Amino acid sequence: RNRVEVRVSTGEAPRYELIRADTELLTAQKNADAAVLRIVQAKARLRALVAGQLPEEFELQGELERDFELSPLGQLRDDMLARNPEIFRLKAEIDRFTEQRELEKLRRMPDVSLKLARDRDPEYEANRIGVAVTIPIFDRRQGPIAQAGAQVERTRLQLENRLFQLQQQLDAAYRVAEAAYRFGERGILDFLDAQRVFRAVRNELISARYELSAAVVEIERLSAVR
Repeated sequence: RNRVEVRVSTGEAPRYELIRADTELLTAQKNADAAVLRIVQAKARLRALVAGQLPEEFELQGELERDFELSPLGQLRDDMLARNPEIFRLKAEIDRFTEQRELEKLRRMPDVSLKLARDRDPEYEANRIGVAVTIPIFDRRQGPIAQAGAQVERTRLQLENRLFQLQQQLDAAYRVAEAAYRFGERGILDFLDAQRVFRAVRNELISARYELSAAVVEIERLSAVR
């Protein structure tokens, strides 16, 4: 801004150049203030997530991921299916309900039990042995069997739906990561001839790096990578 003011005062540039420089300065200050506000809000959300364990004033160290090797989409899908805890839970529920259904079917069969007893009396002592056979004539366990079967089918549908959702999320995160990764490889030196374009491209580059990091975190979450 000072250099533009000197050029305007010496007559080398028209006065509207100074007005434009002031406008650019105000825009830059507004963007800087907005960035500071976003940092404060992000720190407040972070403190809330850790239940106030962090002090009110703290600084974060580190930077966004730059060198990230994007694995093939097929490999990421296999990792997600092999490691995702939600998939494990739904499969375990299917196994549990299937076993419950088989147990209810077995309860329809006659049940044979052996009974032993011993009677003692001042005058005599006797041992008794007997066999009890329970035949479920009226209770065929149709209700529990149907209920367990319905739970198996419902859980299987939940598993299929969740698999579809996770694959869609993984595909979307992969596309974002791939696009952001490719954009991050572009140089910005070609745009140094104009400060406005330079700032715009730099902001896009920062956003692309952030989107890349966010997509990496999303992929790791879907794959349950610790």
